[in-house]
Amino acid sequence: MENKRMLSAIAQGTARRPSYMSNATISGDDDQLLDTNGLDEFTTESTLQRHRSSRLNSLRLLPDNLLVLIFSYLTPLDLIHCTYVCQRWHLLISRHSTLWRRLFLRPECGNGQIGAVHVRRLDAFLHALATRFSSSLIYIDLPIELITVEVLRELAVRCPNLEYLTLDFSSAMQLHDFTELNEFPCNLKRLCICLSEVIFLEGFMRRIYSFLSSLNTLHIVGTLEKASLTSAPEETDDYETINMSRIKAHAPNLHTINLYGVSFIDDSHIEAIASGCIHLQCLALNFCVRVKGTSFKILMSRCRKVTCLLLQNTDEAMLALNWSTTQLSELDISSTDLSEAALLDFFSMVPKLTYLAVPFCDGFTDAVI
Repeated sequence: MENKRMLSAIAQGTARRPSYMSNATISGDDDQLLDTNGLDEFTTESTLQRHRSSRLNSLRLLPDNLLVLIFSYLTPLDLIHCTYVCQRWHLLISRHSTLWRRLFLRPECGNGQIGAVHVRRLDAFLHALATRFSSSLIYIDLPIELITVEVLRELAVRCPNLEYLTLDFSSAMQLHDFTELNEFPCNLKRLCICLSEVIFLEGFMRRIYSFLSSLNTLHIVGTLEKASLTSAPEETDDYETINMSRIKAHAPNLHTINLYGVSFIDDSHIEAIASGCIHLQCLALNFCVRVKGTSFKILMSRCRKVTCLLLQNTDEAMLALNWSTTQLSELDISSTDLSEAALLDFFSMVPKLTYLAVPFCDGFTDAVI
């Protein structure tokens, strides 16, 4: 808040300076400006140029620390654009590694205010990791073409404070050779893995299991398209492209697990998670259509800290447990086919809910409300 106030105050002050300068310039040419009938296109253009010049002068008057503060609100893509303005800006942005705390490198992140950066030269990117980002980088997402031994090694060696990593395999048709991958970021708090329909990741995961002990949040984004939800799970061939049992064994401190649209996840995987993640607080199984709820009793009895369940499109799974014995306070049952009677019975057992999401749930009638 103090930074924003300082920016506002200085911005107002610098906004006044060019007006004085421009007024002084215009007043010096009063004789010419009074004769409005004699103004031609050349005079108009010169006046506009003087105004533009005064605005640029106001930017040049800003001290370096204020410019760096302004730059800190920009996305990485905007920062790159700013390096082409002048040599001073280029040096400021290049030398202050604190401006490069987050890097968005996936093309689908280019919408909104994120501003994804497209890496054209791998050697230049590796050099930037060592010189520009280094210890300041805390977040990075990598598309498949950048998930290589060289990049992961540089992240492990050059970026010790990296805490949030996204590995997007969703568009992969084949993987790089990871047999020489012996280094991986070891201080991660959150890991997000976007699965591929055709690539098995166990060969890659075997190289990084030993580095996952610090994780407390795991996101695994599946390949299940919403359009395919109309077909029965038995009609599709789902392959276990990632080994959940191995992950939970090497990341015992997980408190948040999100398995969005992972079509091969079933109750056996939930039981495996329950056996190894006793600190679990939030479990998201949205669009995991093979989960039937038979594992919920084991889950809630072993993971007594669970307070949040996200169960979109899981239907009858909600009826498999006596919820009055749990600490549940947050629930999402969107797009389920639970009946009115089932919901009435459920809500009578869970009076401590602080968050509830029930869109597209026909059983949520006025009687339930």
